[in-house]
Amino acid sequence: MKRFPLLTFLCFLFTHITAQTNSGFIHSFDSKGRITKLHYKKCCDYEFIASSDTAITALMETDRKLKKQARELLLPKVQEAIRIVKSNQYKKALHTFYLHVWQQDSSSLLNYLTYIETSLKTGVALPNTNSLYKTFIQAFDKNLKSDTLTSFVTKLSDNNTTLELWKINPFNSFVMDLYNYSLPEITSDTAVKLAKENIIENTYALMEQKLEIEGLLKKYRTMESFRKEFYDSLITVHANITAASSAFQQNITMFQKNWFKQWFWFRGGEIRLNPIDVTTNDSAKISYRNLLDTNTIKKLNNTQLSFVLEERLDTLVAINNRKDSLLQVATRLMNKVTIPASGAFYNYSAYKDIKFESSKKYILSAIETEQHKTIAVHNVSLGEKAGLLEKNNPFDDRSPFQEGLDTVVGTLGQLAKIYASLSPYAGILDLFSGTKKLSNSAINYDPSIKYDKNNIDDETGKAIVYVKRFTIAPFQFEYNNFNEGKPFKNKLKIELYNYSLLNETVFNQLFYSNESIKVAAGKIKEYENLLTRYFNEITSIAIQDLKKDSFLLASVINIYSNSTYPRMEKLETIKDESAVYFSKILETTPVQKPTEKDVTVFTFNSKDTTIIGKFSYKVGLRYRFKLSAGIAYTLSGYNQSKAVQDANGITITNNVRQYRFIAGMHVYLGKGLYNQSTSLLDKDLGRNYLFVGIGIPDPLGNVYIGAGRDLVPGLKLTAGIHIVKNNTYLIQNNMIQEERVKYQYGGPFVALQIDPTSFISFLDNLTKLK
Repeated sequence: MKRFPLLTFLCFLFTHITAQTNSGFIHSFDSKGRITKLHYKKCCDYEFIASSDTAITALMETDRKLKKQARELLLPKVQEAIRIVKSNQYKKALHTFYLHVWQQDSSSLLNYLTYIETSLKTGVALPNTNSLYKTFIQAFDKNLKSDTLTSFVTKLSDNNTTLELWKINPFNSFVMDLYNYSLPEITSDTAVKLAKENIIENTYALMEQKLEIEGLLKKYRTMESFRKEFYDSLITVHANITAASSAFQQNITMFQKNWFKQWFWFRGGEIRLNPIDVTTNDSAKISYRNLLDTNTIKKLNNTQLSFVLEERLDTLVAINNRKDSLLQVATRLMNKVTIPASGAFYNYSAYKDIKFESSKKYILSAIETEQHKTIAVHNVSLGEKAGLLEKNNPFDDRSPFQEGLDTVVGTLGQLAKIYASLSPYAGILDLFSGTKKLSNSAINYDPSIKYDKNNIDDETGKAIVYVKRFTIAPFQFEYNNFNEGKPFKNKLKIELYNYSLLNETVFNQLFYSNESIKVAAGKIKEYENLLTRYFNEITSIAIQDLKKDSFLLASVINIYSNSTYPRMEKLETIKDESAVYFSKILETTPVQKPTEKDVTVFTFNSKDTTIIGKFSYKVGLRYRFKLSAGIAYTLSGYNQSKAVQDANGITITNNVRQYRFIAGMHVYLGKGLYNQSTSLLDKDLGRNYLFVGIGIPDPLGNVYIGAGRDLVPGLKLTAGIHIVKNNTYLIQNNMIQEERVKYQYGGPFVALQIDPTSFISFLDNLTKLK
């Protein structure tokens, strides 16, 4: 870096001895998580403060956007669920199934869904004491509430050298919290039903019943007349399915629990055993679908089916216990800001548009050999590195004062030459008068769990069979008295009951509503026709019941077909610690001799290199010994006599010279004199010295001994004692008989000294001005 010695010399009293004061500022980040400010106590001495709210205020708008995006991802899900529950024309199969599951509670469920919809639209979840709402409100207020800053948090290390900015994914965090808060809703009986062995048993039972219904419906299509054993099978299968102890009914009861009510909206109105079966790879999502294919089931015996089910469930458990689930990566390290644990340093930003408000004094000021500069490069992007390029240039280790003085001396020399050249023409100026005044001039998705499912798959559709009409053979029983219609009807009703064939509603509609029919021996055929209609009706009713059973079974199996195994423990957040931005602490290389360093700070990746800053500074030595020249002043008068004998006799002179040129050597204390220091108030012991020098003229007659200090390196102020030579003479008969050398105390002195070369040049140029 180019120096301006004269300016340094003239202005050091103003710029280098005034203590720098900084108002200080608080660290903060921009909307992308890059640090834009650092709090500091004094020049170049930084520290972090733990005021997280203040530090991340700039991220508030980003927080609002992230939460709005998360709510917008969730809103279509609950709106889809509302549409399914409300409309019997949209996804009729799901609507019908949910009415069956929640027929006693559909209105309150719809209120719950509407509450969620309103909260997602407004960003505010109003208070509600209903236990069904509790988990949603907890998770919503923590992650999606619009007027609180929760998507970004800072973490300060114990030694205050690292500040981490973490970004919390509001969507993932909300889903995880909702899962963890609602997990206690899986009551003990539900947990038992969801145990692996019970899932295997229930799944097998559901599939077995489904296959049995399919067989009956297939047989029904080919029947030409009524068969009691077939009808009994219809009634028995229906009773087994609807029994409270059946696998189907246990599942229906389970789906009525809060756990499923609280989650089915999240899947866009589809119940799932595990509502959040998202893994890092969509192809890794394994469901029961390939297992529950009807053709596959038919090929497996009971033992094989149980084995395959168990094997599949073990795989599902392993998948859902994976620690790399995308959903669990709810927290990302956005910026890891690091500063050195001790010592001064300078901050650069790898993002050039960010400029830290700090003085460049640290990077531009000179240092000693064996020392280095510390550079903190912040906002380095993931995949980039930061480095220093150093160029070392040797230089003459003279202090800024000496360099400034050399400039002054050189200027005096030029003035002397000009003076000598202009002197002969000075008289010309007398021809002019007046002067010309001259005026002075002074010359900155998250992956949304979208399931594009049909209402019912092909296999499920087949369960709703379109029944083929058929003819039922007459029911045969003995009755000898056909004279009265009513006793015959009563007897027929009893017989139907005894055969487990009575459906009172249908019977009453067909027989008791036809009182005009009078049974006689010749009209038995009419009763046979009525009885045929009766058997047709009750069989049709039984078939319709099985169709409904088949549909409901298919709906439950569809849930299992598209579900993964639910986790029974709380989800733990996985932190992505690969920082989007980070800091790199760099140090320049120490040198052993006076050097002027040119340093380039840069970042680079596999494609580009970016220069983010340049600076230069000097590296100076410490000196134990230094020579100087200057002017000394003895504070008190003294007598220095000298007798000289010649042909004319003895001449005695008394010399009293209080001002005298002085030259000598300084022996510096401490670590020695450091030339590159510029402060007048520096407390460095190395500026103090012991001094011994001689006076000019008469160097042997004037000795100066003292101590002093460099006010700035190169400008020395010395005080001590002036020892003068004052010989004594023995004079007899007007002749010097004896001269004795004698040194005596001449008085205290003070001296101002500089580099001898500069001093001599100064005097030489000064004499030329005479």
